[in-house]
Amino acid sequence: MSTTITTYLTESDVETAYSTDLLTQALDDPVNPAGTLNTTLMDQLLARVQGTMDSKIGFKYALPLVVEDSDATGVQNVLRSRALALFFWMMIREKPHMAEGYKGAQAAHDDALRWLEDVAAGRAFLGTSQVVPGAQVRGAGVMSAGHKGPLSRERLKDW
Repeated sequence: MSTTITTYLTESDVETAYSTDLLTQALDDPVNPAGTLNTTLMDQLLARVQGTMDSKIGFKYALPLVVEDSDATGVQNVLRSRALALFFWMMIREKPHMAEGYKGAQAAHDDALRWLEDVAAGRAFLGTSQVVPGAQVRGAGVMSAGHKGPLSRERLKDW
């Protein structure tokens, strides 16, 4: 059997991951704060996250994405975690006081973008049907390519 993934991130995922107070503070207008959750801005950020992820991996893993039932939970969790990292940074980057308080958010955003680029380039794979040479099939939803080793021409070029 197979499962169909139709979206990377939903409003429910965001509300589950972050407190209502944090979302209200981050999405509220800094000039004229209303003190309520700005669902319009949240929807815009969700669309931006969807577009970012589609632009990175959409040609290879276009939605709706059909995966095996045994892999579905892992794949959904990994895609959701990357999408949440993108969403969180997009949400707070316009508010310097919040960006300063969550210094790891930009690094998580950048890591998510690098991972998406690796998936697009074939250096990381969605699903567990890929077998990495010398390794057993892993139970995680995402498998990375094999370890490249500590020495390479690119890593030693500035020595």
